[in-house]
Amino acid sequence: AEDIGEVESNNGLRNLVSTLKNDLGVKRVLCWHALHGYWRGVSPFLANTITHQPVGNVMLDRNTSSTPPINTERSAVSPSDSIPEHSEHLLRVEPIISWDSVSLFGVGLLSSRADLRTFYQRLHSPLKDAGVDGVKIDVQSGVAAVGGGSGGGPHLAKLYTETMENSVKQHFASTSTAVMNQNNVDNEAINCINCMSHSTENIYRYKHTSIIRASDDFYPSRPYSHTVHLINVAYNSLFLREVCLPDWDMFQSLHPSASLHAAARAIGGCPVYVSDKP
Repeated sequence: AEDIGEVESNNGLRNLVSTLKNDLGVKRVLCWHALHGYWRGVSPFLANTITHQPVGNVMLDRNTSSTPPINTERSAVSPSDSIPEHSEHLLRVEPIISWDSVSLFGVGLLSSRADLRTFYQRLHSPLKDAGVDGVKIDVQSGVAAVGGGSGGGPHLAKLYTETMENSVKQHFASTSTAVMNQNNVDNEAINCINCMSHSTENIYRYKHTSIIRASDDFYPSRPYSHTVHLINVAYNSLFLREVCLPDWDMFQSLHPSASLHAAARAIGGCPVYVSDKP
């Protein structure tokens, strides 16, 4: 029943992507997810439905780096519940996080590389099969904030980021074969936008993905937000551009402030995209 439900769900997404591209003229479709799955991570209940995937003629063991013979039994990933311990300085800047759902109820994290390989394979493979071109991966700095008891924040961020990048490189590269330049550097473009990832342990981990959100969202219904948004992305880009390609978020071409956003992006050294049809 689970397999049938998964197929039906993927067919629904495939039909949606097909309609967007063929009937509405959308060139690329990206899907959103958090680095650790959703805002509160991986559900322990749903984790029981996730199985380790065979690799060649072996199956990865989540507790060791060895590769024992394939076990035909279902093997679920093992999330652990973690509750962040926010610093006094962070709470002073953003006190609201002390009563958000993660702080109150915890987050489900995976702490082994094999579990993460399985998780991203089961997450990204159906998206690719449905015709999705890439992903926007959010809440990245939040993973490091709950790294206590799992090897520490920098270790957990490294584990997640490396495994995530390997998966998006496999599933969402814009070409089937990497192009190597004269310095033997991989020039293959990967359709991935990194978001909420300004923490040091995140931003210095990227090896394959190159786009990073530079600030908060474009808010069409908040007139006071537009100048602040542009000031923030401009200043943040002075630093971020040394590491990644800054992403200033999409905007609406028919919005009253569209000309302001368009002019800023035209000289911003960032990708330019809109959420409506110009």
